[in-house]
Amino acid sequence: MDARFQVIWEERLRPVLETLDEKRVRLLQRRTVLGCAGLVAGSLAGIVLHWLADKGSLWSAWLVCSLIGTGGGLYWGQLAIRDFRASIKRLVNSAIFEGFGLGYEPKFVHPVRFQVFHDLGLVPGNYTKKRFEDHFHGRHGGLEFDVYEAELTAHSGKHEVIRFRGILMRIDFPKPVEGVTVVTRDQGWLNGVEALVRDRGDRALKRVGLVDRQFEAAFQAYASDQVMARYVLTPDVMEGLLDIEAAFQGRKMRAAFRPGENSPGELLVALTANDAFEIGAMSQSLLKQD
Repeated sequence: MDARFQVIWEERLRPVLETLDEKRVRLLQRRTVLGCAGLVAGSLAGIVLHWLADKGSLWSAWLVCSLIGTGGGLYWGQLAIRDFRASIKRLVNSAIFEGFGLGYEPKFVHPVRFQVFHDLGLVPGNYTKKRFEDHFHGRHGGLEFDVYEAELTAHSGKHEVIRFRGILMRIDFPKPVEGVTVVTRDQGWLNGVEALVRDRGDRALKRVGLVDRQFEAAFQAYASDQVMARYVLTPDVMEGLLDIEAAFQGRKMRAAFRPGENSPGELLVALTANDAFEIGAMSQSLLKQD
């Protein structure tokens, strides 16, 4: 375990979580009690309704009312557990990120460079709803960065379909960058389709061959300036992209290098990934969360 994290855990998190774990147990017990109370109330309501109506099956009335009562009681109890879980998440994430000298915002309104992610095709554009959370930012190795989670959804008939769920990050790039270079994971036969799309328009991005054969097999690169792309996409940089993907257990990585707004260059990375900053289930002790 990292020494700094050990200090954060022992001094800031463990004492608080030990107390809060007792509340977690009480909330789980409360949910069970509410479910049982709902069952009793629903059962009595079913019997009374059958008696008042004086028709139909007693069993059917009892079963329906019992299920409604039990479900209502459990749902009521779950609401408190949901709010408690959200507060624990904010507590843990804030303590960890602040302990490492990083800023943290659980909810925020203005996602960094999201429009650029959209314009460069790093995230899908066919969405109707967007949600952002868990933005942390700071400086590492002299380079500023922002990381946050995004979820983009669209309506399909009566259903809501997830178009993208994952990590978006913006990192200062130390080298001056001209034009735009986009890197995506190899997609087999879909590479040809993507190439046709990226070759359209005034700011067309042309396919770029990578020098290293290992990365050529894993990635596809497109750029507005072929020379600049080879200057940017060194083996060390490509290795760094793989490290980022592995660190967040992500997949379908898309990245773009562009001129920076406050730095020589800028790297944007989009990763499809599960929620990286959630805590575990409330059925597990807060002191044993991964």
